[in-house]
Amino acid sequence: MDLLKRASIPVAALAISLLAILLARVHSAWLWLLVICVPLMALGIYDFAKRTWVITRNYPGAGQVKKVISLLRENLLK
Repeated sequence: MDLLKRASIPVAALAISLLAILLARVHSAWLWLLVICVPLMALGIYDFAKRTWVITRNYPGAGQVKKVISLLRENLLK
């Protein structure tokens, strides 16, 4: 259960990607949804594989938001 909770964003992106591929058979505009979902899946896989920053490995979605905010904070305080 803990792994599924940690992987909720990549798993949701995978489910939406599969749905978009199925719906693309009806109308090709659904393929644009893959532009959002495929990078989210790739980011989730990357976060689970890396070992340096534990927050992004345990909480991929929230960890990336925290990482962006901390980078913005560093640049704004200069």
